[in-house]
Amino acid sequence: MVSDKEILDWFNKQYPEYAGNLELAKLLWKNKFGQQKKEYTKMKARNIESSVDEFVELEGMVAQIRENTYLACPKCGASLKKGCEHLDAGEEPIEKYIYELKLGDDTGVATALIISKDPVFVELGDRILVRGKVTKRFSEYLERDEIKISVYSYEIIEKAGDISPPSSDDVNLVKASDVVKDENGEDPRVKQILAMVKNGKKTKAFIERVLKYRGMEWKDIEKFVEVYKEKDIEYVRVVE
Repeated sequence: MVSDKEILDWFNKQYPEYAGNLELAKLLWKNKFGQQKKEYTKMKARNIESSVDEFVELEGMVAQIRENTYLACPKCGASLKKGCEHLDAGEEPIEKYIYELKLGDDTGVATALIISKDPVFVELGDRILVRGKVTKRFSEYLERDEIKISVYSYEIIEKAGDISPPSSDDVNLVKASDVVKDENGEDPRVKQILAMVKNGKKTKAFIERVLKYRGMEWKDIEKFVEVYKEKDIEYVRVVE
């Protein structure tokens, strides 16, 4: 086993401008020499379900995005709801983002799960490459096993740009004029969006994607919400 002194001596020679930073030195050593590099197997979407516990690489187009947030321990990642020794000792929880992506290729569709301390700017129609471990967990809500790729890293291969729906008589787009108003003459979609905002912390970018998907515009909810910033990220909350 390599001692801290040996690691620091090596680090000081390689990076004299950062000499003496043992924490940085140990972190670099661990990730460069102390761990066996994971080998990812290129997979097609149809093979993911039969590849549980394998490290895989999948390239595909994003067709669905579900976003949520939760509070977690900054040291071990345990949720505030679950708790841990660090949180019990007074450690300040941080916000983490959960993104469940449905992405597919020419063989099928797979689910990828990204957990990040920062927002992930992936949009519908983007072509991305994900690397991670295929996991299987029982969902009490669905009452069945769920197989997902727990993503360790990802790359956006190609941005989608503006996706325009096909101009065909066979496609029925949702228009404001087609929506059946409630007894008060209000658009029920607005109530659904506001309930979504109240239910959990949502970014403005996420709400804009939902609005677009439902055939709505920002002006439809503008008078009911306000936008605020935290760490340069715009969030939305309902005006009470």
